[in-house]
Amino acid sequence: MSDIASQDALQLKKIFHDPKRTNALQNNIGGFYLYRNDSVMKPTKASKNGLAAVGCLCVLFNDSLLLNSSLKLSLPGAGMGIKIHKDRFSGSLHLHSGNGIKYKRTEKDRQYVKDLTIVPETQSLVLATRPGFAPDEIFFGEYSASFKPVFEKKPGIRLQVSNYQVRLVFKSQTIALSDSNPQSNTEGK
Repeated sequence: MSDIASQDALQLKKIFHDPKRTNALQNNIGGFYLYRNDSVMKPTKASKNGLAAVGCLCVLFNDSLLLNSSLKLSLPGAGMGIKIHKDRFSGSLHLHSGNGIKYKRTEKDRQYVKDLTIVPETQSLVLATRPGFAPDEIFFGEYSASFKPVFEKKPGIRLQVSNYQVRLVFKSQTIALSDSNPQSNTEGK
């Protein structure tokens, strides 16, 4: 094991043995279901019904909540992003191919890509309570979406159309980030 890997392992031990951080992790969990062409895609450590226990990170930035979660499959990997602003929300699915699958948005596209972000055709977000957009707030919800079709090419297999659906059931605690607007901090100028 390299020195860097040893240092990372020690840092992880510190994080998971710190009660304050462990409690924070308990409030940032979710169940991630990913379907391709109506078949559940199971990660290696998923339950029988396809549920994958995942971490969820919810950042409060200005007046918006940014919720992110990811799922590692053999191929592909998938990440889910949800933005909640006042009474509106939007979501996206990020597909990462690793070394196998390559993607195109349309059949006519000439170039394949290893990473692709797609927007939903339909989506819903149900929250147990209305978020107060405050730091350290804990909230529960469920996000479901069906995404625009993508074209996938696997080594040795012809082009196929894939339709993705996700369902993310989550419990999350907001972490506040400061405003990144450089004009908001005029002190010392």
